[in-house]
Amino acid sequence: MEVQKGMRDKLSKYVDLNQPIEVTLRVTGKAVYDFCCFGVGNDNKLTDDRYMIFYNQTASPDRAITYTPLGGAVFRIDTRRIPESVQKLVFTVSIDGEGTMGEIESHELMIGNIGGDSLTAKFPGDTFAGEKAVITAEIYRRDEWRFNIVVSGFNGGLGDLLRYYGGSEDAVSRAAVKNEGNVHFGAEQSISPEAMLEKKLAKAPELVSLARPLMDKLEKEDLTDCKAKVVLVTDITGSMLRKYRSGEVQSIVNKMLPVAVQFDDDGELDLWYYAKRCEQRESLTPENYSSAVPDNWRELMSRLGGENDEPVIIRSVMEHYSDISGPVYVIFITDGGACSTNRIKELIAESSQMPVFWQFIGIGSKGSDVLEEVTDSGNTAAFAVEDIKSISDEELYDRLLDGFPEWLSGIREQGLV
Repeated sequence: MEVQKGMRDKLSKYVDLNQPIEVTLRVTGKAVYDFCCFGVGNDNKLTDDRYMIFYNQTASPDRAITYTPLGGAVFRIDTRRIPESVQKLVFTVSIDGEGTMGEIESHELMIGNIGGDSLTAKFPGDTFAGEKAVITAEIYRRDEWRFNIVVSGFNGGLGDLLRYYGGSEDAVSRAAVKNEGNVHFGAEQSISPEAMLEKKLAKAPELVSLARPLMDKLEKEDLTDCKAKVVLVTDITGSMLRKYRSGEVQSIVNKMLPVAVQFDDDGELDLWYYAKRCEQRESLTPENYSSAVPDNWRELMSRLGGENDEPVIIRSVMEHYSDISGPVYVIFITDGGACSTNRIKELIAESSQMPVFWQFIGIGSKGSDVLEEVTDSGNTAAFAVEDIKSISDEELYDRLLDGFPEWLSGIREQGLV
């Protein structure tokens, strides 16, 4: 059922409250949007900071409310487990950084049981004006659980919203729960590395689930604070035809992007294609990663020569990043049959005087052919896999980052970074 701004009614008329319900919020726009659920009491103030549910605190006590960043935010709620001290749940969206809600394309709301019917609403940008934070809806108690479609906000953004509900924002951070700031509700909360990465991937909801397995590996290797330029080099020779056609190459890109978002200050993955010649493409971000493999990839394959010449791309990468002061982590995708392994080994040995690490990934039945030949240097690592989709994300990141921590420690001792 479609609902409108200002509508109030009993929630039980539309959903089964004996089952968990989901409240889904989405915004289509150019800014970064933060979603939150506040649990407030009869005085309309936060009763307990554990009932501020957002990307850095994803569950309330007893998991009565949980948060999942799926293309926006999905709050799963079991109303039977919410304590009496919480009389109202308030669902909000705020802008992190520049922009106003009046500039969005649309804001969507859904309330319903999992897999069942739902209340829906869609508000175009002209619903709003200069607001930077909006209360979208409320679910509240009055004899029983009811809903209110509010859709009104605060020009002052998250700060005004927090003060309205009795919270206060750290003076250093004037926008929406930023990575470098804190929100205070009696005690300070700091953002976790995983939540930070999830937030950076918010505009790529397909990739958010990769944050946990990647961060597990980084935490184990003490790399959560590592900064490095991340470069993806991808084979586009004729033997890769099926892998481009099947979408496997795009799948590889998808799994590599979170590494760059985590490691790189600019959150971008540098992308190079190579065959007989090589070409650097537009850097990838959570906004444009899905077009990493261009529609005209066959034309690109033909233009770059169709046959492989690894020394050309290795030399090009070395020259391009020769002036960089920090470490460069190169992920090199090949399906085997490399050209001139002796020359490759010479170039990699030469690059050992630079802060460049080469992580080779061989894919397909011949993918491991070249790896044994060229990875006997301290600035390289390699593994082979028949199909990148055939291994779990946990195993992928475990293998992907094998050898990199030791190399990084070594070049720091040498003063290369």
